[in-house]
Amino acid sequence: MKFVKNLASSLFIITLLIGCTITPKQVESNSASYDGGEKNSGFIGWTTNNSICYGVITFHAKDRYNSLIKIYGKRFEPPLKENYGIILDGRTTSTNYYITLEGLSKFSEMNRWRKNNQ
Repeated sequence: MKFVKNLASSLFIITLLIGCTITPKQVESNSASYDGGEKNSGFIGWTTNNSICYGVITFHAKDRYNSLIKIYGKRFEPPLKENYGIILDGRTTSTNYYITLEGLSKFSEMNRWRKNNQ
């Protein structure tokens, strides 16, 4: 009888410990931020150059990207350096930049870390 009470108590404690795992909710943006007076979050769109696909981002997005690299760049192997994957648009009057798909992926990942305070 005492064995059954101890077993029931142990199972109850184990159930509480397993059931009390708290995982934080991932932060999701409900809308884009404004960049240069437009609601684009600094991402303009897609382009190709010599059959290679690039994202097009604004000057302010490039600055945000570089600030994230300063904070999180060492988490990657090899560590990211400023302007990783960034290429000037090429048009002399443009302040937009091309970003490689890999760079855009890393930008997105670092931004997710920032939003989740990791």
